[in-house]
Amino acid sequence: GYSSSSGGYPSGLMPPPRAAGASPAASPMEGSPVGFATDDAEYQDRKLYKRKYEKAKYQLQIAEAALKDRENSSGELERAVRILDTQVREFKVRMERWESMASEEKEKAARAQKKLKVALRKLNDRDDKIRRLEARLERYHKSSSNGTPSGPSQAEVVAHLQASIKAMKDKVGKVQEDLRVYEGKKTSRESEWPSQPVEIRENPEKVQRHLAKLKALEDAIKRKVNEESALSAVVNQLEDKLKEALVAPKASAAPATTVSRGGAEGPPTVEMHEFDEDELLDLRPAEPQDARFAEWLTGHPELETVLKEQGVEVWDSFDGDVGRLEISLADCSAPGSLFDVYLGWIAYNGQLTRLTMSDTTLDAGMAGRLCESVNQLKTVSALELNRCGLTGTVCDILGAELEALPLEEVNFGYNNFGVHGAQALSCHLPSWSTTLSVLNLQVNTLGDAGAAELATAFRGGTFPSLGVLDLRWNELKADGAQALADAFSAGACPALSEINLSGNQIRAAGLTALVGSMSQSLRSIDASMNHIGSEALEGIQDWIGRGRGENLARLLVNLEWNMIDDDDGLKKLAETLRQTTAKVVFILKNNESYLEQSELAAICGDAIKI
Repeated sequence: GYSSSSGGYPSGLMPPPRAAGASPAASPMEGSPVGFATDDAEYQDRKLYKRKYEKAKYQLQIAEAALKDRENSSGELERAVRILDTQVREFKVRMERWESMASEEKEKAARAQKKLKVALRKLNDRDDKIRRLEARLERYHKSSSNGTPSGPSQAEVVAHLQASIKAMKDKVGKVQEDLRVYEGKKTSRESEWPSQPVEIRENPEKVQRHLAKLKALEDAIKRKVNEESALSAVVNQLEDKLKEALVAPKASAAPATTVSRGGAEGPPTVEMHEFDEDELLDLRPAEPQDARFAEWLTGHPELETVLKEQGVEVWDSFDGDVGRLEISLADCSAPGSLFDVYLGWIAYNGQLTRLTMSDTTLDAGMAGRLCESVNQLKTVSALELNRCGLTGTVCDILGAELEALPLEEVNFGYNNFGVHGAQALSCHLPSWSTTLSVLNLQVNTLGDAGAAELATAFRGGTFPSLGVLDLRWNELKADGAQALADAFSAGACPALSEINLSGNQIRAAGLTALVGSMSQSLRSIDASMNHIGSEALEGIQDWIGRGRGENLARLLVNLEWNMIDDDDGLKKLAETLRQTTAKVVFILKNNESYLEQSELAAICGDAIKI
């Protein structure tokens, strides 16, 4: 703008002042009708600064216009960004919907693939049966046609039958051995009960638990007796066939005859046949388990529908044995419904002895329902819950609800329930102290605190029958091993024959403590991958040298993948083993020793394997 004090010049564009005493120059404006006079230089200055002002004003207008255009462009960019953001959200929703559809299709494909596998397995079984029937039919045609070889010799028939009889008698012997064990446990429990304190014998809960365990043992004895009778019947039938083969030999050079025993055309023929498992089961007088399951499903059509929808091959779970049940709900779209099927069969079966569940998340509700079904039977002696996501709460429920069962085997591996799970189990383990023979808690991150809880439980219940203890990959260190060793030294687990501690960090101190605490029943200790150094050799050598291992029938010590590098120490150990009668074998492969096997073999034979 213009200012009155600046003589009409634009603000900020005043010309430089004239020097003092200078006379004004002549100006063409003098005498002008305007009525004011000015020199020419001043006029030119005015024009110059006025042009500069106009130019600056024009540039300012251009700048203002450019700024306005930029503001308009910025608004358009913001609108474009909003539009793109909306499109991205829409595409994300579509992608999530497509991923969901793809996941559903993948699950359908997996179920279809599982059904296809089941169908192919059934087809293969059918083809195998057809081939067996065709082979039998071909042998029959050969034996019934004149002038053709009539089959194997009498010696082959007799050898085959004798082999079959021997295999069946071995099974009978195994059943009889199990029967003696159950009868021994029953007799021991009955004889120990009168010596119990009065407060225990008059406690209704203790009495009920004692009677329940006796009933479970009696049921187990009955099952073994029935199994022995069935197998003995098979043996008798095979022996009858053997007698027939012996009293009615087949002429090796005579043509085959179609006349059976008692005919007039010649001696009876005996055809050798490989008995497969199906035919041996057919010889056993037992009701077919698939028929029992079909009969049970008849009354539960809703459960049959669940099986069809899930594509479950039922006998994959039962393994053809009514006493076994394997549950896995990993690939099921409706695990709760399928779990109902298994629980219903458990209640109806009445003969279940071994229950296995794997790759299934077992929450507190499912655990309670499972215990309720199992407790109705009182026959389960082996419980396996691998990779079931067990927590401390679930372990507490299982232990409390199943205390009355005569459990012989507990396998809770790969659950990572930590010290809380160990605390919950340790509270209830003494309930199974007289029956438990196998305890598997591998991969559960027990740590030293969890090992201490187990040691406390062992000291409280003694566990005279515990033979196998598996604590692999549980982050145990020397303190945890020492806690277990203290319990063993105090008399706990006197029958322990196998202990597995591989994949921990017990080091030399832990190994020395454990070996020194073991009873003479020990047959195997696995301490591979435990950061054990050469200092352990001195403790082991001292243990053997003091004669604590003199009466060992056989002991295998696995120290693979450790850090033992003392060659002189190994030679001293080999010399100690040579001088003792203890039958101990050390496996030291993949350590850091440079000794050759031949060097140690020259001292102690095969007692140390590197």
